[in-house]
Amino acid sequence: MKGRAELQRVRRAYFIGIGGIGMSALARYFRERGVDVAGYDRHRSVLTQSLEKEGMLVSYDDDARSVPEVYREKNVATLVVYTPAVGADDALMRYFREGGHALHKRSEVLGWITEGYETYAVAGTHGKTTTASMLAYALGGTVGCSAFLGGVSKNFGTNWVSGGNEGGLLVVEADEYDRSFLNLRPTLPLVTSVAPDHLDYYGTFAAVQEAFREYAKRSRSGRLVCQYGVRDYFEGLGLDLITYGVEELCAMYVAREVRYVDGRSHFTVEAPGGKSQEVTLGVVGRHNVENCLAVLAMCDYAGVSLERASSLMPDFKGVARRFSLEYSGKRYSYVDDYAHHPDEIRATLSAARDMFPGKHITAVFQPHLYSRTRDLADGFASALSGFDSVLLLPIYAAREAPLPGVSSEMIIRRMPEAVWKAMVTPSTLMDTLRGMPTEVLITLGAGDIGELSSSIARDLERWEGNDGK
Repeated sequence: MKGRAELQRVRRAYFIGIGGIGMSALARYFRERGVDVAGYDRHRSVLTQSLEKEGMLVSYDDDARSVPEVYREKNVATLVVYTPAVGADDALMRYFREGGHALHKRSEVLGWITEGYETYAVAGTHGKTTTASMLAYALGGTVGCSAFLGGVSKNFGTNWVSGGNEGGLLVVEADEYDRSFLNLRPTLPLVTSVAPDHLDYYGTFAAVQEAFREYAKRSRSGRLVCQYGVRDYFEGLGLDLITYGVEELCAMYVAREVRYVDGRSHFTVEAPGGKSQEVTLGVVGRHNVENCLAVLAMCDYAGVSLERASSLMPDFKGVARRFSLEYSGKRYSYVDDYAHHPDEIRATLSAARDMFPGKHITAVFQPHLYSRTRDLADGFASALSGFDSVLLLPIYAAREAPLPGVSSEMIIRRMPEAVWKAMVTPSTLMDTLRGMPTEVLITLGAGDIGELSSSIARDLERWEGNDGK
């Protein structure tokens, strides 16, 4: 319990990359505990401004002189936390390292915190943020829990949920990037999906699979909840597998008779012991039905009955940038989504076809990372080809430098000629859209494309007003 001892001594915490979704949740956790919090981020955002309003000091200058003097002191009361999204050669990283400070990765600190809780961890190459948020909502509304989320929950309005239950239930999103989730020792781990991703770090899909197996083996209970289709990855580990799936006859938790009405999902759950329950879920899509099954399975383990957990599902509102309906008018509908992997794009399209049958759907996709675009270009081209028309923005680099020959055009060149497609920039996007037969617009990506959502919604509303005159 060395980590817990370290936490007890912390009186101030400095976050390098405080504006990240995982870092900001940690910052909020420490602030709530009475710790003084400050940090640096490259860009001012809605999230960093919220942190400032909550009493945290945020700088957008990586000059060491921007660090408040009290945080420069090297002592056990000062914790310095960084995110892997910030390079090792960043000016502040060098400053603290050369000053003799111990720098701790975000996942390491999260691991320390979880030592003191009964932790339910949600992992998966996609689906984990919505599932973790749904689980926190279900447990929070029944037995109580705290939660570190990888997105802003629409039900809670935040990414850190305080249940005031130190030592009780804690929901965490377990990030597979750079094997971060191996810092956790969850009571009950969950795996929603396993797919090739982060190959810039792992190198091969086999290495990704092995990391997920190592994560599963860290289960304190000897149990693992997993989507039925990925169960084979975890056979032979000596774990009790609790499986779920839509229309998966051999899964333990099965959804049947799935249908979508008025922006909601309706289905029947069959669970162990011959239990059956009608469920209405406040969000649409087959992937969200699967997410809900995972939540019901974990609630069952926590002692929350199927009936009680299901009763909360109609009021689940989802997560910001996860199939978020930003505008709905007579002519146009607009959805913003975080999808940045081919499987996620397919899931988003499937949900859109269910919600908007027969409509012309246009995707605007901003690829995230040069390495991911290079490694998954064929998959992106295949997934995007399911839309009626596609617009691509330049790649969002995030932590990476450009790679020779890698661009959004790689994806366009791999798409069938029959699919209407074009390159755009943020400044030309709306002019291009104005001349298209779009009825449903979906923006996709994990970069800064989400920052365009408000202006896009305003433009669509204005177009409807002008067209109606």
